[in-house]
Amino acid sequence: MQKWYWPAALFFFALAGCQGHDLIPHDYTDDAVQWGQPVNGLQVGLSRRTYLPGAEPGRDQLYFTVQMRNVGSRPLSILAPTKISGTVPEKLAGDESVRVLLMYEGAPNAKPAEFRPANKPVVQMMEPGKEYPLELRLSPGKFGLERFVAGRIVAAYSNSQATIKYNSMGGEATTGLWTGEARSRAVSVDAPPAATTQRQGGGETR
Repeated sequence: MQKWYWPAALFFFALAGCQGHDLIPHDYTDDAVQWGQPVNGLQVGLSRRTYLPGAEPGRDQLYFTVQMRNVGSRPLSILAPTKISGTVPEKLAGDESVRVLLMYEGAPNAKPAEFRPANKPVVQMMEPGKEYPLELRLSPGKFGLERFVAGRIVAAYSNSQATIKYNSMGGEATTGLWTGEARSRAVSVDAPPAATTQRQGGGETR
């Protein structure tokens, strides 16, 4: 199973369904995937993951799954926006454009959370009907914020590079790459509860 890793966000890529049936209950629940409109056969969705109290991998973080699936009738060649284990990294050529963006709507001064490959992106073949999840956890700082606020998050996968060359393949061009921008529908984010401190006598301050 190949995975996409993103060091800033615990980001990985895996073929849906390859793990078989779950024998141990999860300590989290996933909301329904909010699928966007297909673009050139590729559809992107976003869902939020909620962990049981005390089971969160980190503090003050949000957990999402970005889903990509081929809804067309032919295979799609897509560029991975993150590192794939088991591949030999090559330096960027400078013309790479593939990225994943998470846009935080309704959050004042929030910047998009952007993910780009640190090395030359790898071509992945997506067969018709296959889904690929990219799981991540994010802190407010990834959006340029000090704390999360109420809003909505939309995911987008985009690429404008139609060909790519690898030294390991003798410099021969790989053509027919998927190009365009596919977006998910929005996922709501609630504002965290205000911090409280206990006063003497049982009162609270906020």
